[in-house]
Amino acid sequence: MVRVNQRSEINTTIRGYRAILLGKRLALLCSIPCCALFAGCSQHESQKAAPAPVQLKQQLPPQPEQPSEPPSPPRGYLMQHDLPAPKPRQAAPQQQAGPRYDPRRLKEAAEVKSWSNVNVEGKGVDCWLKTCWKNGQMSLRLAMLGSPEGLHMFVDGAKQFRVRFSDATGAQVNEYTVAAEDMAWAPPTVNGGVPTLQFESSVDCSLEEYEQYRQWQLFWDEP
Repeated sequence: MVRVNQRSEINTTIRGYRAILLGKRLALLCSIPCCALFAGCSQHESQKAAPAPVQLKQQLPPQPEQPSEPPSPPRGYLMQHDLPAPKPRQAAPQQQAGPRYDPRRLKEAAEVKSWSNVNVEGKGVDCWLKTCWKNGQMSLRLAMLGSPEGLHMFVDGAKQFRVRFSDATGAQVNEYTVAAEDMAWAPPTVNGGVPTLQFESSVDCSLEEYEQYRQWQLFWDEP
């Protein structure tokens, strides 16, 4: 019975000490001002309400402005503001058209005309001439056919050749000269393989003059 009483006394003593400590804590809390109690709470709330920090970006140095063309005015702007309109581009001067000919004359002149051949006596050389007219020019082809020896002898012994055109009465209309050195050998396939020296050219000539040509003659000047 003595041991039981001792335990109960010890428990009673422990409860007494706990009550005393609790009373002291309540007394201490009652003595602290209310502002002190909520100081921590207000500080915490102020930290939450603070704005987030602004991140600064690196500023690049200003770039020089590039010159730009002024924008074109909108449609109708010139008329509304009475500004002078841009001048239209001047068209290139047109060339004066030549005389108009009958299509039948043009067709006949454009056809290749083969003239009668001229035989060079003692040389064994035949001279042939072909002409045609188109767009204010006469195209001419002079050909000499013969043996290689005869052609060399004839051409080498001449300085130049003169092609003379006459009208129906035999009167001279015009004359053209061809240097002997300008005569060139034609390919072997020309004229069936017969050795040929030829000359081709175009000269200015009116249609009226070309239509007067009725005869031709060949002359050569020896050096």
